[in-house]
Amino acid sequence: MTRTAGDVGQLTSRIGRVLAKVYRGDMHRWARERVWAAMPTRRPGFLRHGPLLRPRLARVVDDVDRHRLRAEGLETIVVALGDLVDSVVPDQPHMPRQVTVPVQDRAGALSALSSLPPHWRRDVSDHERLVTMTPGYASAAGPISRESDLDIDVIFTENRTSPQVLQPTAPCHADVDGVIDLVYTWVDGSDHRWRERRQRALRSVTDTRPSAPETAASHHPNAIDDARFADTDELRFSLRSVAEFANWVRRIYIVTDSQVPEWLDVNHPRIVLVDHHDILPGSVFNSHAIESALHRIPGLAERYLYLNDDVFFGRIAYPTDFFRSNTMARYFPSDLPVPAGPVEVDDPPIMAAAKNGRDIISDRFGTTITTKVRHTVHPQLRSVIEQMEREYPEQFARVGRSLFRSDTDISVASSLHHWYASALGKAVPSDVDYLYLNITDRGAGQVLDALASLRRYSTFCLNQEDSTPGIRCARADLRRFLERYFPVPAPWEKGDR
Repeated sequence: MTRTAGDVGQLTSRIGRVLAKVYRGDMHRWARERVWAAMPTRRPGFLRHGPLLRPRLARVVDDVDRHRLRAEGLETIVVALGDLVDSVVPDQPHMPRQVTVPVQDRAGALSALSSLPPHWRRDVSDHERLVTMTPGYASAAGPISRESDLDIDVIFTENRTSPQVLQPTAPCHADVDGVIDLVYTWVDGSDHRWRERRQRALRSVTDTRPSAPETAASHHPNAIDDARFADTDELRFSLRSVAEFANWVRRIYIVTDSQVPEWLDVNHPRIVLVDHHDILPGSVFNSHAIESALHRIPGLAERYLYLNDDVFFGRIAYPTDFFRSNTMARYFPSDLPVPAGPVEVDDPPIMAAAKNGRDIISDRFGTTITTKVRHTVHPQLRSVIEQMEREYPEQFARVGRSLFRSDTDISVASSLHHWYASALGKAVPSDVDYLYLNITDRGAGQVLDALASLRRYSTFCLNQEDSTPGIRCARADLRRFLERYFPVPAPWEKGDR
């Protein structure tokens, strides 16, 4: 049997993935989980996890909302310590919660902590002035990955401080409080009725580029590539990431073109479906057009997060990760450049939109934009976009009428808003621990394996940039990864899932 170069490449890739899993310890962890699954604990509601010789217990929970578990853990410690608690230190995002106890009450505190349920582990520091209480949680699918945010530090202090009011069930907003919403854009490109609408639109439009022939076929290939509209159930899992890591948002708006995900409970009080016709003249097949109208959603909060359905929260997130204060957003500049010069005929639509936005910022503020913005979570201020639309009504109207991506577009929500808000003093550049992956890249499967194992990124985007011969394998890899990373259904999924 003759092997082709492609066969050899696939075999080499598979061997590399297996070796990487062995090196990271994935195979060992997988074997341990299988052993513990076959040997259930005698304690109802708990399961074993961790090393075979020194197993730990995890409490099985139905709701994996990390913020709820964080508040619940703090309340458990405070109740256990009772009158020994001196103060509860104000919450700090991405840090363990902290409780202070007078040093003279150390023995009593340690005794009280030893009576906690068996899923709590106690670590005493060398100087014996700090005890870290670490809870272990699990879902029906297995242990929940540990984050230090769930730990509780009990600190023994010399002097008493003024007692502080404890509100353990309130989400942490630090210096950002009030309502924050979340907006998704979503399309199911396999829906035959939607595809018919798209085909009619393709036959009806002409290319806006002066140098191009007056045919729909002359659109930039990226604007009409089926990859732009493919659905591998990413929305379901992205919403699961919200439920687990960022469940402090008020409402979740899903903008669609007369489509409803079959698994979504549309009657859930936090889910709101928004049709294109509610915010645009009609159906469009251009994400730039949809983004330009999100601020028109009725009832939308002043502050909201905009996500594509291929963006996920990978670790516990806080409002302060995305907003500097109640009136100031964050944005995340990329190191990818926006080339100098005007829009060119062969520019991909996303680059054309970046150049058009750069020109607006230059004309309005005299500032030159040289880089793009990262493809991640986009914090938005509704009032900023409303001001932009008042000042540039023609540009907003043009992109809103653009059925497919065009070189006259502007990218309002994912680019222009950030630079405009920054120039107004209402947004600040920030860093974000994130990953961008084109799932059709060579080696993408191995990156997904590492991402599922290490879980080190706060957010990540798993994009399909274009259609390729290996897309079916890439989507299968993506599906397996998502089911492993986000196994627990969100509250807004139908019960018959």
